[in-house]
Amino acid sequence: MSLIDPSSLRLCFQMLFQSGSVYRDGRAKSFEANRVESRDYARARFAVMMVAAFPGNTPGEIAEAAAKSCGVSKRQAENWLKCDSSPAFEHVLVVGTILGIWKTMEIMTLDGRSREDVAAMIGQRKGRS
Repeated sequence: MSLIDPSSLRLCFQMLFQSGSVYRDGRAKSFEANRVESRDYARARFAVMMVAAFPGNTPGEIAEAAAKSCGVSKRQAENWLKCDSSPAFEHVLVVGTILGIWKTMEIMTLDGRSREDVAAMIGQRKGRS
């Protein structure tokens, strides 16, 4: 008597060795991000994270505190606040660590969007002219 159903085993191997993820029924998942939409969304969320992590009365005070914690210039932190440039992942980790996971995830879903909503917003729109 086998404890493993052969079709389940086949699906496990597909999930492990097929490029990309797979749904339970074996269909391949695919997602292509719109680079500009995802960049703008990430920059805006990081700016909100900075404001939450480094309370200040002015953007300059927030930028100064962020710059000190992240090891960058005040000007660079100001650019992040204005969404003019993107932080490196290590800076996102620093700010996320200061905030904590719950507050960080609250900010990431600030407007009540689900994962699917965000994916639809930042995904490539097929067939655009």
